[in-house]
Amino acid sequence: MSNRGEHFYEFSAFVVDEGERALLRKNRPVPITLKAFDTLLLLVRNAGHIVDKDELLRVVWPDTVVEENNLNQ
Repeated sequence: MSNRGEHFYEFSAFVVDEGERALLRKNRPVPITLKAFDTLLLLVRNAGHIVDKDELLRVVWPDTVVEENNLNQ
């Protein structure tokens, strides 16, 4: 994975555009929900490191009570 500046992350044929909040595959938009994008962004920002459940919940759902079994979705 390469970081193309502070707003772009590239891996394989994909680009995560943080500023536009978009996932691209071969420069074409990939439909993705907002929470899925937030989860993906957290993971690519932390590539090579473990993101534990508590951090995932804190970052992606900061003001919401989320039950652990909902993370499977």
